[in-house]
Amino acid sequence: ANDFWAYVPPPAAAVSAVQKSLLACVAWLLIPDTSADGTHPKFNAQDVSVSQAGVWTKSSLNPAMGLTTIETGDSLTATVAGSTAYVGLSSTVQSNYTVDVLVDGELAGQYTPTNLLSGNYTQTIPYGIRIAVPGSAPSVSHSVKVVCSNPGASGCSVDWFGGNGFAAPN
Repeated sequence: ANDFWAYVPPPAAAVSAVQKSLLACVAWLLIPDTSADGTHPKFNAQDVSVSQAGVWTKSSLNPAMGLTTIETGDSLTATVAGSTAYVGLSSTVQSNYTVDVLVDGELAGQYTPTNLLSGNYTQTIPYGIRIAVPGSAPSVSHSVKVVCSNPGASGCSVDWFGGNGFAAPN
């Protein structure tokens, strides 16, 4: 634990950033690569099933799975199943971008992943987005689109997409 937090309560924004980071990590780990029925409930942004509009390049923040753009309006779209959609982003203390996330064409929210705390070992943190899709069944597919609405100086970095509509493997 950070010794500073042992003496001073952390600011609410820092707590929120830690929660979003944990959400990204836990969701990525718990959503299986392949479900019992053979479907793929999560995709990294570089997967061929993720459609790209605009100019996206391999992310320097998460090169194994992420993509980055510096252009306003560029987007990535994936189809996920379930009553909850997930999107994973990456940021650093210098990141200042904003993305719009649309589910089935409807704006679900605007997100600016903030990283308020620099670390000793890494400067990049994951940022998780969880979007409930009211009235949806686990088998229903949804289009999830991430649009870079403001690349800021850092560019928009998207790592992965997922959904909770899967049959868990044994």
